[in-house]
Amino acid sequence: MQNPFQFMGRGGRGGRGGRGGHGRGGGMKKMMCQFMEQMGLNVEDVEGQFQQFQDQNKGKKNNDWCNKNWNAIRAIPVTFPDHVLEAQPGQILLPAIEVQNGTHWPWKNGCVLTLAQEASDTFENLPIEMISVPVDFEVRGKATFKMQIPLKVHDHAVASDNVHEIKIAFRGPGGHQFGEVITLKLKVLMPSNQDAEVEAMKLTIKLGELGLGSFDECLNAVRLTNSDEKASIAMLQSKKQ
Repeated sequence: MQNPFQFMGRGGRGGRGGRGGHGRGGGMKKMMCQFMEQMGLNVEDVEGQFQQFQDQNKGKKNNDWCNKNWNAIRAIPVTFPDHVLEAQPGQILLPAIEVQNGTHWPWKNGCVLTLAQEASDTFENLPIEMISVPVDFEVRGKATFKMQIPLKVHDHAVASDNVHEIKIAFRGPGGHQFGEVITLKLKVLMPSNQDAEVEAMKLTIKLGELGLGSFDECLNAVRLTNSDEKASIAMLQSKKQ
């Protein structure tokens, strides 16, 4: 990838147009700043950050800026489930992922985790409801954070041996996709009702005794998570926040 700042120094302090910065150098710099804004970057300190980058890489023939895909390293998956997730129709899974912002620039407010473009084009073939998880916290440069992804399997999903690939990615406030695509694998199982109600009631009572919600709230969480205790607790706790 070409260094986007290399045109800023051409032709003296102001680029080829002279010291005033009205020529090609100043125009290219403005274009790059506009590009960064569209990509969800904070460009207020672009010049200072780039100068720091130059100082740190002075004397190097090749640097990371030139060798890495800028858009991809804005969201690098650190950990995510690489095994096949299993769920029954109507069930909600909450797989966790860990992501790093590989750049020195913070994300803009309004980013969201949703289906990647290649997945949204074939969304009707997936057995899940639409994914849209807002990033409602600050993501600073080089920061690493964790998120849970609610995967709600359609009530009418058909159980089979097929393994569905669910590709997710981050989008900026303008809808532009950025970062590496994360692929989750999901298999829909046949519903099993054997002793399910008994186990659901036991877990509902337990959650109620822990003070996580009313009987109806606990029962609803238990049924939505198919009696998954950890997922039920996480769901009830998230509603209290």
